[in-house]
Amino acid sequence: MRRSEWIVGSILGLVVVAVVIGILAYWLSSRPKTEKVVTLNNLKYVTAIEAYDLARPVAQEWSSDAALLSASAGWQPETDFTHGRASWTLVFYSQSNSATSLISVTNANARLIRTTPQFENIRTGDVSNWQIDSPAAIAQLLDIGADNFMNLHAKVNLILTLDVKGIPTWRSTFLDSITKESYSLNITADSGEFTP
Repeated sequence: MRRSEWIVGSILGLVVVAVVIGILAYWLSSRPKTEKVVTLNNLKYVTAIEAYDLARPVAQEWSSDAALLSASAGWQPETDFTHGRASWTLVFYSQSNSATSLISVTNANARLIRTTPQFENIRTGDVSNWQIDSPAAIAQLLDIGADNFMNLHAKVNLILTLDVKGIPTWRSTFLDSITKESYSLNITADSGEFTP
């Protein structure tokens, strides 16, 4: 093989390699990018504590001093709410930002929905005292009186909120969607004691 043929062959080889690299680079850059989300075992619905575990990193990314104020969920009539799993809405407060953030946990994904300025300091509670998760809270609420209301009303909505201002407290409202009669019960989230 002459030297000129060897040089031409080498150049052609380099051109082929460059084309292959270009095609690979284009293919990799044009692939759809997947969004990184915080998930929990790909569950569709989660308990309140699971929702908090998902929402907390999102809240702390928004503000490092974000503290939980509330977590709420609702169930429509004729749905089984005794498992305590749902889509949740959580509110966090940041003193340094003088603002609250609303975080939605839907399909086990946590997403910041909006932030709202707050012009007065809000006293946050100690979430470490939160011992009772939503399934146990619902079971206790039914045991101490809500079950009687359920037996008397066919189509009942349940709104359940963990209020963390002060002592963490589960606040529940059972609402008859037809007669609009309601029944409310509150229990502490640390020991499950009835509270006004």
